Amino acid sequence: MNRLPKTRSGKILRGTMKKIADGNPWTMPATIDDPAVLSEIAAALQGRPTKLEELRNRVRNLAFAIWERRVQESGGDFKDASSDWFAARDQLAIPQDLLL
Repeated sequence: MNRLPKTRSGKILRGTMKKIADGNPWTMPATIDDPAVLSEIAAALQGRPTKLEELRNRVRNLAFAIWERRVQESGGDFKDASSDWFAARDQLAIPQDLLL
């Protein structure tokens, strides 16, 4: 990112930038100095995984590591990998009611 937006209201700008970062719909604040800056930020963030996707990836990577270790220790017994997913969620302290 080469530049940041300038505005008279930081509160409105922070809210808009949060919407952009979260992938939510947003509108251009009337107080923005150069509207092209927010479009540049949105373009830079496009394709970036959401926080939920990042969390899902962390769980998946840890679950795979747990599964791999279990398979190596048991001599190739694959069993049910869903228990590894729940073990990974527990290790990362992710609430059970959070849908990933």
